[in-house]
Amino acid sequence: MSQALRTEERRLFENTDPAKRAMAASALAERARRGEAGVVTLLGAATLLEAIPDWNAVLTLTEGALEVDQPDTTRAEWLARRAWCLFWADRTTEAWDVLTDSRGLIDRAATSSTKLRAYLVSGYVMDVRGAHHLALAWYSKALLLADDSMKPHVLLEMGTSESKQGKLAESVTTFDKALSALRSGDPKHDRLRIHLLSRSGVAYENLGDLTEAMDRHDAAVASARTSGNRELEFESLRRRARTLLAAQDFERAKRDLDDAENIAAGARRGELHMTHDWARFHRARGEWREALGRYKACLRLLPDAATMVLTFSDICTEILDGLEECLSRTNTPGEEAVRQARTELSALHRRTDIYSGQALTLDEQRGRIATAVERMRIAVLGDGVMSFVSAGYHFDLERGVARRLDQPGEAVEFDVNQRELLRFLYLAPGRTIAADPLREQLSLVAGSRLTREALRQIVSRLRLRLGIGPHELIGGMQGVPGGGYRLLYS
Repeated sequence: MSQALRTEERRLFENTDPAKRAMAASALAERARRGEAGVVTLLGAATLLEAIPDWNAVLTLTEGALEVDQPDTTRAEWLARRAWCLFWADRTTEAWDVLTDSRGLIDRAATSSTKLRAYLVSGYVMDVRGAHHLALAWYSKALLLADDSMKPHVLLEMGTSESKQGKLAESVTTFDKALSALRSGDPKHDRLRIHLLSRSGVAYENLGDLTEAMDRHDAAVASARTSGNRELEFESLRRRARTLLAAQDFERAKRDLDDAENIAAGARRGELHMTHDWARFHRARGEWREALGRYKACLRLLPDAATMVLTFSDICTEILDGLEECLSRTNTPGEEAVRQARTELSALHRRTDIYSGQALTLDEQRGRIATAVERMRIAVLGDGVMSFVSAGYHFDLERGVARRLDQPGEAVEFDVNQRELLRFLYLAPGRTIAADPLREQLSLVAGSRLTREALRQIVSRLRLRLGIGPHELIGGMQGVPGGGYRLLYS
């Protein structure tokens, strides 16, 4: 397919400069919209870009391709590719939306290979969200369509989902099936062997067989180093360090973590995972204050509350578990806030109808969870930062922005008057604020005397920006900074 590309285009798509690849993808997508580039050309470019991989550039091509009339089979292929790229670009919710909207078309008109991709990425999304039983159902559907090349890939994901559900014996059996299905001399299968050895090592550790776990981890690390794949070496070292901690071999665990840290900068989400690994290291050694410092750093690296709610992942639970214990061990405030956030997240995770399309309205529950998550951040990380949760938003007055708690997205930025208004109210908790003191403060900022009408307009614009009603309470709990006041139009 790639032969249909012009020579100069092919060079652009293989370019090491992401900016040049992005420009080439935009140009080709525009040519497709004008009818100057066919589907074969687009598929050739997408194949080259996925091999790099450059997910954002492929997404640009999918936008152009999906605006062109084409058979249902081809459209289904582009939709599955779009969902795949959105997932790997860490846009999980968008990936699921594409899958949900296109499910009927894919089931009706897609080829087996397109269905396989759609089922796999459906499983990936469920795994990331913590719904491992639903992920396993998708992988089981994918396995029915997998050929000899893809079967080990699907079995790897099935074994991982089983392991995360505590089905350890089943996961080991599944991993071994995948290992026996690998083809010698296939570069993709050589990389897959490293994943299988490393993940099955974790399963054996959880089964209590540390000897077999270490044998598999050692083989994975050695193979990853031989291959020169730094990402695989990073993951294999981290997993072996985890087993070494279980064996209380702290010296070797530290060596592995030091080696992994030297690779972390180039790894996907490397900083968060390394910070969490060091937190677990100190926690295993009973170094509670050192562990607490690392867990706090993890909390800063976790996504915003809306993303945590919509993209539930196991690492969030592990971090909150460790954080709660360290706060308790060091008699540091915030333990109850962490417990509440963890409980709310777990309650959402346990719902079986969330991703079935039959769920009851979740907005209220998600809003409550996001509020608990942000209040936990403030309780644990506050340190004098002017920040509070209210009216469905997390207000960060140091930066002068607010973010909705029930959905990810861009922050609402405040102008200087709105920012000063919120800062003034934050410092006057739990009581009604008269207009005159507010006008005095804002007049100092503006450098001239504000009229009551000008103040009313500032308040109105703020409410319009936030989309909240004239009598809705803004602020956190009464009696604490940011609590108990209302902004009224009158």
